[in-house]
Amino acid sequence: MVRPDATPGAGYRTQSPDTDAATEQYLFDRLRVLPPWRKAEMIRAAARSAYELALAGLRMRYPDAPASELRKRWAALSLGRELAIALFDWDPEREGW
Repeated sequence: MVRPDATPGAGYRTQSPDTDAATEQYLFDRLRVLPPWRKAEMIRAAARSAYELALAGLRMRYPDAPASELRKRWAALSLGRELAIALFDWDPEREGW
């Protein structure tokens, strides 16, 4: 159900070029009524999927690396060099990105 006050104005562009405004509005309306715990669950699942995909890419690039090194590489890519050094005493510039 589209709320009259939530109708996009002139010149509105959808979040994705392959989605029309009516479909996007329907999605936003459905997301708006979800309880907070369900939204948090969806965010957690998306973050977990992103982590798993990143780890899979790192495994492809460094097939012989132990799990501990892969976590450090992920942290360096996600959090940046300074935090990787501070948290793990592991410098991605020295070890190789």
